[in-house]
Amino acid sequence: MDNQEREQRRIRRMRRQLRVTALALALSLLFNAVCVVAMLLARRTRYARAIMINDRIVCYVKNVQAAEQLQQELLEEKRANLTNDVHFQENWKDLRVSVEHEPVLTKAQAAEVLRPLLHILVSCYAISVDGEDVVYVATEDAAKAALDLVKTQYVAPGEEVIKQEFKENVEIRPTSVPPEDLQTDIHAAAETLSTGQRATAPHKVRSGECPSEIAGKYGMSLKQLLALNPNLRRADGKLRDLVVGEELSVTRPTRRLTVRTVKEVTQTAVPYSAKPQVQETTLLPPGKEEVTVPGVPGEQSVRLRLELENDQEISRERLEALVTKPAIPARIRRGVARSPSP
Repeated sequence: MDNQEREQRRIRRMRRQLRVTALALALSLLFNAVCVVAMLLARRTRYARAIMINDRIVCYVKNVQAAEQLQQELLEEKRANLTNDVHFQENWKDLRVSVEHEPVLTKAQAAEVLRPLLHILVSCYAISVDGEDVVYVATEDAAKAALDLVKTQYVAPGEEVIKQEFKENVEIRPTSVPPEDLQTDIHAAAETLSTGQRATAPHKVRSGECPSEIAGKYGMSLKQLLALNPNLRRADGKLRDLVVGEELSVTRPTRRLTVRTVKEVTQTAVPYSAKPQVQETTLLPPGKEEVTVPGVPGEQSVRLRLELENDQEISRERLEALVTKPAIPARIRRGVARSPSP
C-alpha cells in the first residue's frame, strides 16, 4: 500500500508540473502574440486620398470628405460672380491609396498646390453660323434676344415685316467655354453677329502658353496680338516671357450674318408730275415747243414691297399709290406745219 500511495503522489506531482508548464507555455505564446500585434500596429499601412488632375497625382489629403470639400471650395472660388453652372476644364479624380513617406496635406496646403493647375468652364449657349461658333451667351433666351436684335435693326417703325430670315444656317446649342469667352451683353453679342468683328476681350495666360499659340487660338496673327498688347515687347524689341494669370487683349473676326427681309413700306410726299396739256399751233415753227403755263408737281403716298439683304435692296414692287396733292399739268404750245392750201 505504501508503494502505491507513493506512486500516486508522484503522478499527482507530475500532473501539477505539467499544468504549470502548460500555463507557462500558454502565457509565453500570448506574450509573443501581443508583441506581434503591437509590431503590426506600429507598422500598419497609412491610407490617404490622392487627388489626380488629368490622371497625374498632384497631392494627398486626409480622406474623401476633405477631397470633396476641397473640390467644391476651389470651384466656388473660381466661379466668382458667375451664375451659370461651372465645372473644371481638367479631369479631377480622387482615389484611396496607401502612403508611406508622401506628405498628406491640409486643405489649405492642397488648395495652394491645385489652384494654378485648375481652370473652369461655364455652361452657356453658342450661336453658330454655318457650323462656326461666333458668340457665347449665358442662356438660350439671351441667344434668341441677340438674334432678334440683329433682325430688328433692319426694320424701321411703321414698316410691316412680311418675312425675315437669316441667309446663313444659324443654330443655338448648349456648350461650355472659359468665362472670358462668355458675352454677357446681348447688344454686344448682336454687334458681333452683325459686323463680323468681336469686341476686344481679355485672355488669362495659362501655364505653358506662348504669344503665337494664344494668337492662333483666336484666329489672330502674332502681329495683331502684339498691336493689341504692345507691352509684350521689351525695350529692345524682343518678346518678353508671359506670366501665368496676366491678362492679354484678344479679338478675332467672325462670320457676319446676312438678314433677308421682305417688308412693306409707305413712302409719303412722293413727288409726281401730271401729263402736260399740249396745244398744237401753226404760229410756231414745226417741232418747236413753248411752255405757256408751267406745271406744278403733286404728291402721292406710295406703298412698296421691298426685298433686302441687310441694307442692300434686292428688289421692289409698287403695290399702290394714293394722290395726296394733285399735280397741275403744264400747258405747252407745239408748232406744227401748215396744211397745204386746196
